[in-house]
Amino acid sequence: GLHALLALNNGIGAWFNSTMLYRGLRRQGVLRHSPGWRQMIRRMLVALLLMGLFLWWVAGSTDRWLVMSAWQRVLWMSVLVAGGAGIYFGTLWVLGMRIQELRVRPTALELRPPVTDGDDGTGPRNP
Repeated sequence: GLHALLALNNGIGAWFNSTMLYRGLRRQGVLRHSPGWRQMIRRMLVALLLMGLFLWWVAGSTDRWLVMSAWQRVLWMSVLVAGGAGIYFGTLWVLGMRIQELRVRPTALELRPPVTDGDDGTGPRNP
């Protein structure tokens, strides 16, 4: 129905906005990828695929969830969350990703001295 169209529209808009932001930040030199970022993306995609397969296989059918009591659903959802997180982070670990790789490094823009002429970049001031 229309609710699905609204959700689709929101999703397309979010993808468009994030793509435009990414392109703009790259063009302005604000976003610079560190060496090895492609390898990190590949590792994350493998981990996401395995986590998704785990969740799809373990979650089961909707009918099964409908006949469960509330506490059974809470317990089973806990298994899914913990198992999904374990599969995701375990896969990243096995593929060689370490927490140090996720540190944000300062960019050239952050290393520049601050502007001292009173212009903060927000536009002209009215007296």
